[in-house]
Amino acid sequence: MNDRFREIPARIDQTVKILEEMNARITHFETETLPLLGRTSDAVLIPVQLIENGYTAVETLFVRISAVTRIPAAVPSRRALTARAGRQGQPAFSCPPRAPGARERRDC
Repeated sequence: MNDRFREIPARIDQTVKILEEMNARITHFETETLPLLGRTSDAVLIPVQLIENGYTAVETLFVRISAVTRIPAAVPSRRALTARAGRQGQPAFSCPPRAPGARERRDC
């Protein structure tokens, strides 16, 4: 088993703690700060920033999990196709035909 799999539960716990802290801050904002500031367009920026921070924490968790559990691509890359074709004496990978009037593609 990959050692990086073992770090996933710790990353999940870390993210849950961050989300709990964000929830506590939003609750504090609703009960303590909002009555002082009132319902203004400036006051809404505080919970929006807290929600954005929580979203970023969850997104980072998913990126880290996907990096650990990445499955190799089922479709070989163009470089792999070109190398394979060269070893087998076949023509190298070629680009699809251009549409009439289209400029030549530099990546092919």
